Amino acid sequence: MSSVQYLKILDQAGDLQELVFKLVPPTNHTTEQEFVCAFIMTCRRFCHPEEFFDCLMERFNFKFLKQKSKTTENSEENAKRYIIGARVAHILDKWLKANYFVVDGELAHSMLEFAEKMAKDKPLEQLAGTIISTLKNQDFFELNAKDLLRAPMDIDKQNFYSSTPYEIILSESPETIADHLTIIEWDIFSRIEEFELQGQSWNKPKHAALAQNVVELIQRSNHVSFWVSTSILVQQRMKDRVRVITNFMLIAKALKERNNFNTLMSIIVGINSSPISRLKRTFTGIKKNILEQWNELVDLMSMEQSFKKLRVAEEEARHNALPYIGLYLSNLTFMEDGNAEELFKQDHNGEMRPLVNFPRYYMIYKTIDKLHKCQKDAKFSQLTTDPIIYRYLLELPVLKEQELYELSLLRER
Repeated sequence: MSSVQYLKILDQAGDLQELVFKLVPPTNHTTEQEFVCAFIMTCRRFCHPEEFFDCLMERFNFKFLKQKSKTTENSEENAKRYIIGARVAHILDKWLKANYFVVDGELAHSMLEFAEKMAKDKPLEQLAGTIISTLKNQDFFELNAKDLLRAPMDIDKQNFYSSTPYEIILSESPETIADHLTIIEWDIFSRIEEFELQGQSWNKPKHAALAQNVVELIQRSNHVSFWVSTSILVQQRMKDRVRVITNFMLIAKALKERNNFNTLMSIIVGINSSPISRLKRTFTGIKKNILEQWNELVDLMSMEQSFKKLRVAEEEARHNALPYIGLYLSNLTFMEDGNAEELFKQDHNGEMRPLVNFPRYYMIYKTIDKLHKCQKDAKFSQLTTDPIIYRYLLELPVLKEQELYELSLLRER
């Protein structure tokens, strides 16, 4: 990083008081909504809830209570005080709704006391009432704990197809399979909370419970890849393997048409795995036009230039997509590992003062916000399902990696 770049980032950094001042700026400045959203989403990573609340109260008291005590006040100054008061109330309410799961009883009591005092001022009564209502809503605070204790869905493991458990690949259309695979993964993706995507909890066994939906989507993606490989290799005859691979390539095409990039990557990984890619004679039986379409999909999902073509495709989808989660998790990991949490700036006494490296957290916010927009705007919930197909594709039969390779050697020496 050049010195110019560092100074530019340093200019956007600040201690907690400076960041709160930016959250609640003077009345002659407008609040930057992007900054507010980024702060509220990521502040748990660099400050405790009590510290944030104390700084917010300092901002409120300095501009509101202190000036209110003056005997010589005019209507203009009075209006300015209430603007600051309203901004503080708005920020607190927004923060509380996004971070309720880190609020303990003592902090909730302090917030309630503050809101009740604020409610005595008529212009702030409605905003204060919203905060009070949120704090007194016990179900609101218990919701996340219940979700974390959610039990896995009970799956009936009976076979729904009479001949082999892989017949569905040949008996149903690629579009039908693509629809059901999309719905299953969309259900997991749509449950992901923003806090699951911070701190790399999905990579830490001790913290995995904090990112259970992310972990579930990763496991599901890996399982689909193994299912693809297994479905191909259980076919004893080469012509059946050709049919299954062809159908998976057509399923991949249908997934691309639905902007389901996550399951598309799983299909590609499954077909490009060592046990499958070595089946040279089998691949010679696949039609040329199918292979050409397949190679285009592989090229689209290529890691070259940091998934440049995939990024373009996701942008063109305008959030109506199931994004490839691996790309976003890699980006978040790089942002956290590759950027310091604190920067240091020399103060007027010549001492180095630690500042929150807010540009780091802003990048994290922007990445998570892209996923949130997909959750909000994608239309996958409108897809129709067949209960039998859905339940079958929910529980995919797979072989282990070593078993797959041994079976591959048996199919083609």
